[in-house]
Amino acid sequence: MPPAAPSSPASAGHLWAALVAATLMNLPLGSVYAFSVLLRPLEQDLAVSRSALSLVFGVATVGFTIGSVGAPFVYRAAPLPLLVIAAALLAAAGVTAAATATGLWQLLLGYGVVFGTGGGMAYILLQQGVNMLARGGAA
Repeated sequence: MPPAAPSSPASAGHLWAALVAATLMNLPLGSVYAFSVLLRPLEQDLAVSRSALSLVFGVATVGFTIGSVGAPFVYRAAPLPLLVIAAALLAAAGVTAAATATGLWQLLLGYGVVFGTGGGMAYILLQQGVNMLARGGAA
């Protein structure tokens, strides 16, 4: 069954705004997959091996999955915009910690755990918001 069309021009405008916002928000969250671009500079700056950095990417992937799976459990805990902001702030805190890392453990915690989990949560919450708006439900 096809999804219901927006009932008014205003809701069609909200749908497009939500799609644009979700897309723009997901651009930095998708950077988890661009981690390989950072390998050589991280190896040099932190004096760590490539295999150690692969652990960071692996933990970030697991964190992203945990955040994605965990997001539906917090979905009804607060309004969606507040949850998206909280998840985005968590991801931003992780990137900040990773950017200021002076060693592998800080990078692992900041990028792998905090950014990964916050990014996964924000990604799924944004997708759910767009889905609800497209179906005519309250986001």
